[in-house]
Amino acid sequence: MSFVLSLVFMIVSIVLWLWLTMRIWKSSTVGAVFTFFLGLPAIYFLLKYWDDEEGDIRVPFFVNLITTIVYLFMLLNAPTYKPVDREKEAGKPEIAANPEMARWCRDKFGAVYDELLGTCIEHDPNSDTAGAGAASDVMEQLSRHFAKNGVETHFEELEELPPIGAQAAMPRMTRMVQFEIETDSIFPTALLIGECASRAVCEDAERIFGRRNSPLVFARNENLLFLAKPDSSDARQIGRAREIFRGFVAM
Repeated sequence: MSFVLSLVFMIVSIVLWLWLTMRIWKSSTVGAVFTFFLGLPAIYFLLKYWDDEEGDIRVPFFVNLITTIVYLFMLLNAPTYKPVDREKEAGKPEIAANPEMARWCRDKFGAVYDELLGTCIEHDPNSDTAGAGAASDVMEQLSRHFAKNGVETHFEELEELPPIGAQAAMPRMTRMVQFEIETDSIFPTALLIGECASRAVCEDAERIFGRRNSPLVFARNENLLFLAKPDSSDARQIGRAREIFRGFVAM
């Protein structure tokens, strides 16, 4: 559940709670004050004035109850992530992704760019450098590529494209995967990676999603598409993930 949705729920809950206490105020000022701060007295007034037309609080009571249950259900079902061990991570050298060099090595020499050595090297399945991309599934390779560049993720296959806009631009997507970036917060930073049926399909989608007025953060890497619709809270994280995605080379 996003921060914006949580904020909306909180505002709605406050308004509904004020509605309930104001209804109780008509019958008992002290009772309304106790209800506002403690909550439980509302049950007493619900039962006491159940059949009283003037003091009946059934509607605001059950509206508040349903709203609270829905909010707790969404909160408990939100994904949680393991916190990053800052002390452990501090001992690792920080290696910035270089998507331009990765693309140049791949297109010019059919090689792999090694961020640690700062040069193009031949793909060696037995080497540590190539090991990050040794998985047969391209999405697993991409997940390892994110991790290698300091962004821990997990992903899951989607049966249909979420309503992020312009779905008709991708009629021949072979698959759509949602990546969620692990953070210290319970609210995930999510992005979509689509695999096109062909490079031409991705190029068609690029003409639509790559427009300046597009509400989506977009990138294309061969026959893969990067799509995200960030809130202000995770725009930096998504921007970093996009640059790492651009430097990805599938094996």
